[in-house]
Parts: sequence; C-alpha cells; structure tokens
Amino acid sequence: MVGGQAVIEGVMMRGPKKVATAVREPSGVITVDVKPINSLAEKYPIFKKPFFRGILSLGESLVMGLKSLTYSAQMAGEEEADKLTNKDIAITMAISLCAAILLFVVIPTASVNLITTDSHVVMNLWEGLVRMIVFFLYIYGISRAKDIQRVFQYHGAEHKTIHAYEAGVELIPEKIGRAHV
Repeated sequence: MVGGQAVIEGVMMRGPKKVATAVREPSGVITVDVKPINSLAEKYPIFKKPFFRGILSLGESLVMGLKSLTYSAQMAGEEEADKLTNKDIAITMAISLCAAILLFVVIPTASVNLITTDSHVVMNLWEGLVRMIVFFLYIYGISRAKDIQRVFQYHGAEHKTIHAYEAGVELIPEKIGRAHV
C-alpha cells in the first residue's frame, strides 16, 4: 500500500491516506512535508471502479509527484524553483504525455516502414527493438543532466525507505540504510 519516488535531494512516499516528502536542505537538515490525500474517488464513487480507478490513480500520482518535485527543489535551494500552479502542472503533464507518445509509440511504429518484409513477427520484433533503443537513449540523455543524476542517487534511498517502513524500522537515515527483513 506504500509507493514512492525519488525527488531532488530526497524521497516522496505515498500511503493510502497521506503523502510525505522528505528533503535534505543545503544545511544538512531533513525537512518533511506531510499532506493528506484527498482522492476524487472519495467524492465520486465511479472512480472506485476498476478502469476508472487506474486512470485516476495514474493522474493523482503524476500530480503528487510533480508537487513533491517542486517542493524538493524549493527545499534543496534550487534557484529556479517556482511554485507550480495547477495550470503549470496540466501543461507539463500534457507536454510529457505528447513526448511519450511521440517517442514510444509514433517513432517505433513509423520505423516499421523502414524495413521491407511482410512478416508480422519481424515487424513486431523491429518495433520492439526500436522502442528499446529509444528508451535507452532517453535514459542516457536525461542521466547526463546534473540534477537528474542527483535524483537517480535518491532512487535507491526511496526503495530502502519503503523497505524499512514495511519492515517496521524507524524511519531515520541511520536505520534505513541497514534495514533487513
């Protein structure tokens, strides 16, 4: 029931009722922001149905993730960390969705036109290979950014934090790194 993501200089954890973002400030102090989750599923029961529940969960996770990233940028002392408005979040999500569709659907599907075969197996293998190449190039490209490298370093901390939480270990840095089941 607990998920999370790495953020700038910290981790975000989401449970059924609350979302918490812990960030290491430049001074070394860890600040924690805890907020209740007010899901639309509580207000509109249709979002508790299987198909709609998944769509809502994805949307809410994206919004919470962007808000946590913004909070972490502010706490970590990023100069350009302006507070994102709902409009900014919607625009960011729309651009990200369009980029994902272009990179992982349009380009791989269109690349099938580059090969000359009638075999559906070969066409599917080609499309899958192109999709994997695009994915690895994407990961390589974003990993070159200094800020993203730092977020990747906290990705392991996010996994360790959730593991420690599920194991009942006190959530302090000294104990999280050593948590074993």
